[in-house]
Amino acid sequence: HGETWPGAADVLKLISSTFGVIFTLEVLLKAGVLQRRFFENLWNVFDAVVVFLWILEAFVMDSMPMYPMLLRLIRLLRLVRLSRVVKTFEALDSLQVLMGSINACKSVLLWSAAVFLLVLVIVGMFMNAMLTPHMEADGGGDLTLHQRQQLFTYFGSWSRCMITMFELTLGNFIPVTRMLTETIDEGYGALVVIYRFIVEFAVVRVVTGVLLHETFRVAANDDHLMVVSRMRITNRHRKKMKQLLMRLDSSLDGKLDREEFFAVMEDPTLKTWLASMEVEVENPHLLFDFLDTGDGQITMDKLVRGIARLRGPARSIDLVTIAARCQDLRERFVCLEKRAATDAVCTMRI
Repeated sequence: HGETWPGAADVLKLISSTFGVIFTLEVLLKAGVLQRRFFENLWNVFDAVVVFLWILEAFVMDSMPMYPMLLRLIRLLRLVRLSRVVKTFEALDSLQVLMGSINACKSVLLWSAAVFLLVLVIVGMFMNAMLTPHMEADGGGDLTLHQRQQLFTYFGSWSRCMITMFELTLGNFIPVTRMLTETIDEGYGALVVIYRFIVEFAVVRVVTGVLLHETFRVAANDDHLMVVSRMRITNRHRKKMKQLLMRLDSSLDGKLDREEFFAVMEDPTLKTWLASMEVEVENPHLLFDFLDTGDGQITMDKLVRGIARLRGPARSIDLVTIAARCQDLRERFVCLEKRAATDAVCTMRI
């Protein structure tokens, strides 16, 4: 038969050798620079093991009694290093949440598996006890040898019974159910349907719900993910403010004066764009006064900070600040009132 890709083996071997040489040089360079510190990092040790396995496969595999595919699969573990860059790219945030959730759900998975296996073992032992008389030669009744062998295939031993219980619980339960119904009694069909209904909703769905809850909790409490997400939101906001400044700045000096600001703020399209960012522009004069710090000009930094504070509903820190300032004003008024009362008394005495 002709090859589907003539010369593919040589090309793939060349590519494997190229990457093997590159990885080897990388490890040697790290070892030469870091010296003893090279072994302090487990990733470096892992890379050294991968390179060593590649050398074994490339040069001494013919004399080693080892399956070559095993070494290749071990070399694929080098891809685990990609987990270090998961936190770098925004597109991989979901993967980071997934990995964090799996890591956080270890205890939940352990106990869920324990409860699930306990249910399977109990029901499996019950099914084995119920069907053992039908599998025996002297108690099989009208069952043929083929039917007893079929029962033994599904429920004859503990391992066979557990595999069947997994199939009844998580897989296609119809073939086993129909076999029991046609071979033994129709009551087994109803029993399996009741078991499937109870376990599906009482165990499987509950376990799934707990895992989803744990996933959401991890996603909400992942400190690094929250920091990265906040930084990306800030960068996107800054880019939008840069676009706004470029559109408003007719003098191209990187600053906005009052005339430039009012001239463009009458544009309905711009108002709609700002409204989509939760910034309502009903009074441009008030908005400019808020963004301006007193010099009559709005720079990029002022625009970014000001619009960020105006977006959305009032924040707790803003309400606390207003309350503190109101309290300060109240104390000043009380002080002025006492001073005015004292001055009035002194005047009356005079």
